[in-house]
Amino acid sequence: MLTFVFALFGGLVTPVHAQVLMAQDEALHRAFPDSTSVRRRSLVLTAEKIGAIERAEQLRLKPGIVTYFVGYRDTQFLGIATIDAGVVRTHQAVFMSVFSPDGVLKDVFVLAFNEPPEYIPTEEWFNQFRGKKRDEPLIPGKDVAGVMGSTLSVQAITGSVRRMQAIFPLFTTD
Repeated sequence: MLTFVFALFGGLVTPVHAQVLMAQDEALHRAFPDSTSVRRRSLVLTAEKIGAIERAEQLRLKPGIVTYFVGYRDTQFLGIATIDAGVVRTHQAVFMSVFSPDGVLKDVFVLAFNEPPEYIPTEEWFNQFRGKKRDEPLIPGKDVAGVMGSTLSVQAITGSVRRMQAIFPLFTTD
């Protein structure tokens, strides 16, 4: 009987692909390889702060707490790394965006991805974010290349980067 049930429903069950791709410590080391210290900070996004950003940036934000990290080499400010989680298709993913002191995007990492791994774009795809300034648009299919079979991943990653770019001016370095 068990064999019959498995044969009947076995093809309908898809395995869960909960996968941590990069530990936070490893990602922070990659973000700030020359740092002597990295300080964890939190930003509370209130409805007031969100309203102004949403109008200026034409995107939707949710109230809540944003975790970010400030990298230093001795007393020199190296940049900010943000962590953002979102749903890709039906499961969570966690992304890190790394910014230079003046807000230029240095890198984007996928820390965790709970969808099938084939939905993660290639390293070459991620390279297109490097050097992007806050005022440069990032619209999937227009400013950001699409990836066949990974449309929702592209949208989730680009959306995360856009949100972090929008709130970058609110981050403090002290």
